Amino acid sequence: MATIAIMQDVLEALADPIVVVNARREVLAANAAARALYPRDLVGRNIALSIRHPDILEALEAVLRTGASREVEVTVAGAVATTYRVRMAPLGPADGPDEPKALIAFHD
Repeated sequence: MATIAIMQDVLEALADPIVVVNARREVLAANAAARALYPRDLVGRNIALSIRHPDILEALEAVLRTGASREVEVTVAGAVATTYRVRMAPLGPADGPDEPKALIAFHD
């Protein structure tokens, strides 16, 4: 779990919302910007419980299935609706289902 702690420290230094999931689609880490964008408890839960945008979930499924990066453009509702380019990328071969498998980055 030291890897997750180091990864969390790196993510916190980034301004854009970033989420890391495992092969089970559980959120392993999310930086402060992601937690502000999706204020429900992200970490430790299936990503579909917090991020419900179908384009994001479909692209994530493709990344997990094929190992190829995907990018979608979505508008997230809030006090002010914001359009994001959401890039999803594989994190390499995972040793097990609980290891980091994909990164989701939001950029406006």
